[in-house]
Amino acid sequence: MFSGNISDLVYQIRCAQPIFMEVLPELKPMVGFKQNNPYHAYDVWRHTLEALSVANGDLIVRLVVLFHDIGKPHCYTEDEKGVGHFYGHGSVSARITDEVLGRLQFDRTLRDRIVELVRYHDVDLHENRKSVRTWLKRMGEDQFRRLLEVRRCDVTGQNPRYIAERVEKVERIRAILDEVLIRDRGFTIKDF
Repeated sequence: MFSGNISDLVYQIRCAQPIFMEVLPELKPMVGFKQNNPYHAYDVWRHTLEALSVANGDLIVRLVVLFHDIGKPHCYTEDEKGVGHFYGHGSVSARITDEVLGRLQFDRTLRDRIVELVRYHDVDLHENRKSVRTWLKRMGEDQFRRLLEVRRCDVTGQNPRYIAERVEKVERIRAILDEVLIRDRGFTIKDF
């Protein structure tokens, strides 16, 4: 189900939502859960589907996007102005995701990769070489590239007013990553 055309996948999930929720009941609290935050135009479930609709073909990325905010309903608080916040939702989402994937008998290596990205999907990534190197050391190139793709999907599913600037930030970090890898591998522009 999670391979093939992403538009077809999102359409299938929407059409079969009641059945989908029976298989993955942990997703039910996301449906209709308002975020009450200017950066989020949609409820948690619609945001997830909007984000999923732009995911690349990587199975890990698609599953991370599906589960990345599963913990939000369990972490919701409002500040004195009525703005919604979800402090710690990355860790809560990672715990729930690990439980779901365990129940579904996912391979341990795949499960660990997915859970790691769910945990860190909302981390504040800085636009500098030091930060990029830190993340490369922590998770490796492939996993860090997935994290950037998850971030791109996540921000694309938020408030349309802020999408362009947030996607541009992800792309700038991706460019820094490419630069760091070229420098660290000893390549120069002349090699291309």
